[in-house]
Amino acid sequence: MLLLKNSRIVLIAIDLKMGQLLLNNREEFHKIYNIPLRNQFPSNGLRSLLPYYLERLDNNNDELGFGPWLVKDKYHIIGELGLKNFLSVNNTVDLGYNIYPLFRGNGYASEAVFMLCDWLFNQNVTVVTASCDIKNAPSIKVLKNSGFRNIGLEKNFILFEKRCSKNE
Repeated sequence: MLLLKNSRIVLIAIDLKMGQLLLNNREEFHKIYNIPLRNQFPSNGLRSLLPYYLERLDNNNDELGFGPWLVKDKYHIIGELGLKNFLSVNNTVDLGYNIYPLFRGNGYASEAVFMLCDWLFNQNVTVVTASCDIKNAPSIKVLKNSGFRNIGLEKNFILFEKRCSKNE
């Protein structure tokens, strides 16, 4: 199991077994991993990403960590992170995140994004991209607090990137 930890949260990369349980038997997943069942988990975004990610992971275990992650505090799953569009040519990956409403405003998203970017840069990723709605001030703050910089605007979305400091 691939875990990233700090004093407040744990990031858990969804592996093949976990992902298959989430798709096929959510209640059993919660029982095996001793995680309370919450209505918000898994989100629709995670459910739609899982089949694609699990197929990639089944073909190549090196994909572990380059898909969905759970964000957990001591007792609960408090959110999700997701990686997509890993491009090995230029070592870029796109990041998305969602902290559930009950847990927002506590700095969890900034911590999780920062931790995952640190792990990614140690996996030879050189650029992490993200985007958010221009009206989503909390998400903009998360990305800025996590070291991302604004690189443009596309329709109603602000585009951000964070580059590995070893490569600058």
